Amino acid sequence: MISPEIIEEIRQKADIVDVISTYINVIKKGNSFLAVCPFHNDKNPSLQISRSKQIYKCFSCGAGGNVFTFVQEYEKISFIEAVKKVAKIIGYENKQLEGPTRVVSDDTKLVLEALKKANEIYTYTLKTAEGEKALEYLKKRNISLEMSDYFSLGYCPSDGELSIKLLRGNNISIETLDKAGLISRTNNQFLDHFKGRLTFAIFNEYNEVIGFSARRIVNSDEAKYVNSVNSIVFNKSKVLYNYQNAIKEAKKEGFVYVTEGFMDVFSLYQAGVKSSVALMGTAFTSDHAKMLKKLNVEVRLCLDGDEAGQHGMLKMIDILDKENIKYRVVNYKDCQLDPDEILQKYGVESLKKFLNRLITREEFIINYYLKKFNISTVEGKRQFVSEVMKYMTILSNELDQEIILKRISELTSISYDSFKKVLDSKKVDSDIDEKNIQIYKPKKVIKKRYENVKDKIIRLLLNYSEAIEDYMKGNNYFYDDLYDNLVNYIIDCYEVNHSLDPSELITFISSKDDELSKRLVNKIMEIEDLNNDDPPYSESLLKDYLKVLKEEINKIKQRENLNKIFKQLDNTNEQNQENK
Repeated sequence: MISPEIIEEIRQKADIVDVISTYINVIKKGNSFLAVCPFHNDKNPSLQISRSKQIYKCFSCGAGGNVFTFVQEYEKISFIEAVKKVAKIIGYENKQLEGPTRVVSDDTKLVLEALKKANEIYTYTLKTAEGEKALEYLKKRNISLEMSDYFSLGYCPSDGELSIKLLRGNNISIETLDKAGLISRTNNQFLDHFKGRLTFAIFNEYNEVIGFSARRIVNSDEAKYVNSVNSIVFNKSKVLYNYQNAIKEAKKEGFVYVTEGFMDVFSLYQAGVKSSVALMGTAFTSDHAKMLKKLNVEVRLCLDGDEAGQHGMLKMIDILDKENIKYRVVNYKDCQLDPDEILQKYGVESLKKFLNRLITREEFIINYYLKKFNISTVEGKRQFVSEVMKYMTILSNELDQEIILKRISELTSISYDSFKKVLDSKKVDSDIDEKNIQIYKPKKVIKKRYENVKDKIIRLLLNYSEAIEDYMKGNNYFYDDLYDNLVNYIIDCYEVNHSLDPSELITFISSKDDELSKRLVNKIMEIEDLNNDDPPYSESLLKDYLKVLKEEINKIKQRENLNKIFKQLDNTNEQNQENK
């Protein structure tokens, strides 16, 4: 349990600009800090961050809060987990922050324990006489024992009953083994799903085993690879192999490579690159992109050099663009080999040179379609231009625009001006020009008198302690449950801490971690104006606002009373009609 005092101390020590900068690119513009909002498909920076108030607000999608809510929403974690993440970022240590924070179901705990025990059996068996054939296979692939330990490789005993018996001996039920995807039934026998195979443990971001992929090591008619079935902890469309290691290594290296298979990850490791992940035999998804986005480093696409791999990268860039993720692509040129094949055939130095051969999205797109279409023909040229120009509408800046358009012009013998006219008619600025950047200015929303005065009163209470003192002198209320709840929180927070600012209040409310607290935080950020031009506080100003509020409440009550009278009259008339 983390005490409110510790949470508040972490909040005060954390600078919201510095913390958000560890996740996304933040730009200083005058006294303001701006960023492309990560919570919607933002093109121009609409997220403003206030260092003085320690809050952020997106004037486009409405997302907002303090340092804890940003981390909570960005990482999709609980409030307490967000507090611990912020503490880790700023280097704050306290015993209260130690220990588990995730809340998982009893079934999930049992399944995770079963998978952990299974992996212990497999990794142990690999180093016994039973695992000799698997070790020989690894040696042929130049995978050392140190590497097999690092990646937690193992071998499932060929006697399919043995590992099941060992797991059952650890008081793990057949039902749990089934939920974990570890067993298959054959002739009324429960056998290990991965029997006789080299196992690759798959981990989640918490370094917990959530499943396996297993490779056959002897020639047979069986599938080369067998994967865990989808379960309460495993879904291969939401998993990246080696992600748990990439989390640790990406910040050190400043990038992460995305490859197509486990062996490619091993090859990169041998070339000195530990920050790499692999897809699990599925198409790249927005879930994968969100996982990569959390690493907050450049993504380097390195799928296979064949048509399938190159086409896969073409699809990936659409998803990465939508998530506003920075990336480059490894340039395969005419190479058809994958990274593992390059290592085996040409050695470590050649692989290193290959991995550093990086090009932009535009260069990759041009190269891809040059191979696909024969631009020496009129039809091929038309198809090439048609496809390439689809991607050129979000060129990163004017210099890149000129370079790429000149390149297309040279390749096709079509004038640069023709492409420029087409592009200018379609262009959508998506990147940040730090010199000419404009602060996003939302359209003024004209509110009714009642809504407007409620917001003005709340803004005074949020920003002036004396306003809270003066408000508490009278018997005031808003005649609106959400606002009345918000004022109660403001008063409670003020009485507990003897002070109040928006960021402090957000922490106070968010600690409840329920639906009402989310609505209240949203309302605070809707009301709070980072470019506030309200008049300075005075008691007379608050009294004027409260007077208007009471007038509006009386009008609402009068309308409600009239509606009741009309409803009663309608009911009486209906009864009279029925009696006739």
